[in-house]
Amino acid sequence: MVNTAMLSQRYQHGILVITIHDDPAHDERADLARRLAELMRAHHPAPVVVVIADAACSASTATAVRRAHRRGRDRNELLSVVTHSAPVRRLLQAGEAAARHRMVIHPRMDVALAATSQACSDRAGAASAEPLRLSQPT
Repeated sequence: MVNTAMLSQRYQHGILVITIHDDPAHDERADLARRLAELMRAHHPAPVVVVIADAACSASTATAVRRAHRRGRDRNELLSVVTHSAPVRRLLQAGEAAARHRMVIHPRMDVALAATSQACSDRAGAASAEPLRLSQPT
């Protein structure tokens, strides 16, 4: 079971921000991935930003985040990840190389929030710009 102090969540500008505070133990990775996926699903279709705190920067955390993202791909969930750690960013990117719906990885929170807000606006604009299709008279 994931230590509940390991995760925190808050809303910023309509975006769910989940922070991973601690490095998960080997046996906690699957639970962390499941918990992240559940939070993403509950907040869908709105976007989610996962922040990996410095104390959580590890291959174990990257693995759990990638697993959670894989679980949400079929629902086209928008996921951005923020970490200061270049090695963790590389691990996340390597795991996403062949993915159709890639997670977006940022080094800074302000950039992640701005990009995620813009992506939401673009999605909303594209959805409203689709022409109304009327059936042909017979």
